[in-house]
Amino acid sequence: MTRVGYPPAMQQFRRENHGAVELLRDQMRDWNSFTLFIGAGLSRPFGYRLWGEFLRNVAESRPGLWLKVRPHMKSDLSKVAQVLEDQLGVTSFRRAVANEFKENGKLRSFTQSVYPALAVLPDLVNGPVITTNLDHVLEHVFAAMNRPFSRVVWGERAQEIIKNPFMAGGNLIKFHGDYTDPAAWVLTTHQYNAMYGKPDELESIMASDDELKQWPLPHLLSLVTYARPLFFIGCSLRQDRTLDVLDRLASNDRANPHVALLERPSTAEELDQRRHALDPHGILPIWYPLDQHGCVAGFLQYLRSQKPRHQR
Repeated sequence: MTRVGYPPAMQQFRRENHGAVELLRDQMRDWNSFTLFIGAGLSRPFGYRLWGEFLRNVAESRPGLWLKVRPHMKSDLSKVAQVLEDQLGVTSFRRAVANEFKENGKLRSFTQSVYPALAVLPDLVNGPVITTNLDHVLEHVFAAMNRPFSRVVWGERAQEIIKNPFMAGGNLIKFHGDYTDPAAWVLTTHQYNAMYGKPDELESIMASDDELKQWPLPHLLSLVTYARPLFFIGCSLRQDRTLDVLDRLASNDRANPHVALLERPSTAEELDQRRHALDPHGILPIWYPLDQHGCVAGFLQYLRSQKPRHQR
């Protein structure tokens, strides 16, 4: 495998990124690797909108709905989804979601030359991959690169991993479900509360092992993060219930530090705010320049070339 240099556009942040990059390299050298946590940003090239964009489009197409959900768009998308489901009806809302994230022609025409960032992913890990995406982008990409997942699990099937965490290797764990199975989705406030517990209950849930075991997604996240750090790619990492769980795990010293590949804010004030927002969750950023998303593929190719020779 050819040695790949550090992306030129990221050189200006190389010293700032050093600690997080070394953490990833150390994990690869130890064979333990890291757990990829893939967000909606990596599905966007296939025509799938970000979750907030989709919800806004649905709300704006119905008179009066946008005014009801607009106050929650930046603070709580599960509340937006709940209002839309309540107003449109369960069947109509589910149909809209499934139509948005179903397989499409772009997905079926995947090639590594057109989507280089995705093509690198199968070479980076020897453990599980986590996503909150409902689409089938990762399934198609890993299969096209001759590294199909041994299993794709969500909902009740994820309980098998809770019972035996050593089974997680080679699996795709879809935290919030799959577009084909609406009954397992975790999108609305009611669904989040059923799987994560209510926000005001989370501190007590995370404080006790016995209590934690009663809540599927916090328990699963605690198990997955116990042995390996998470590496977030294509994630906005704005406040949500998943990050709240990571916050509690970090404060309880129950998880490794994590790493995220993120756009660097353009102003010093925004950068300081972003750092302070990530720190309680135990997340170290690796910055790339604003709007230069080609750096994602470049950095992942660089990281792959850093794997020990016997692992390539």
